[in-house]
Amino acid sequence: MLTTEEVAERFDIAQTTVHQWGRQGLITKIYSDNRNRGLWDIPPDLAIVKGRPGRNSLPARHPAATASITGQDSV
Repeated sequence: MLTTEEVAERFDIAQTTVHQWGRQGLITKIYSDNRNRGLWDIPPDLAIVKGRPGRNSLPARHPAATASITGQDSV
């Protein structure tokens, strides 16, 4: 379990982004005290693709699993 600051350092993001990812369901908060400080459960192999801000923004997400198509001929 990691603090918000430790998660931010691990993914090279701002602490507010850690909370945003928690609201989006990308990471899970395990413990929270009366001041809303908490610990995050981050699996060691977790990968998150950062979002892109701006006009054509994209949200952060888990990397998509790509299926390889082999042995099939295109028409």
